[in-house]
Amino acid sequence: GMSVEEVAAVLGKGDDGDSYRQGHLREVREIDQPIVTYKDGIVEEIEAFYDMQDVSFEGNYIFRDDPIKVLRYLENRNGDVLEHLGTLLFNNLGIALGRIDENVIDEHNLSIFKKGAWDERLHDFIPISFLS
Repeated sequence: GMSVEEVAAVLGKGDDGDSYRQGHLREVREIDQPIVTYKDGIVEEIEAFYDMQDVSFEGNYIFRDDPIKVLRYLENRNGDVLEHLGTLLFNNLGIALGRIDENVIDEHNLSIFKKGAWDERLHDFIPISFLS
């Protein structure tokens, strides 16, 4: 994983960050830049939002392509998909998508995360599928 300094070299320096829980730092940048969360100084999660149109995974543009096409592709790659309050979790891939299957474009978001980062939240999620 990358350190705060390594991320700053690529994205520029973030704000002073917010220590929202012990050992974690959440760093915000400009509106069209990702939010980066660190655990013990190493990247744990990166969040992107609908206005970052070039975000892609294996050739699928998360915020530009047909949402159902993207969801089916991710489900085929990941296996079981889980959902909670509009968040779709592709835990094996380390991807969570917010409200992308709903017509609320300004709330579409993506998180990519380190293995295990969402494990404490798994009990809130229930299975869902986009393949049928």
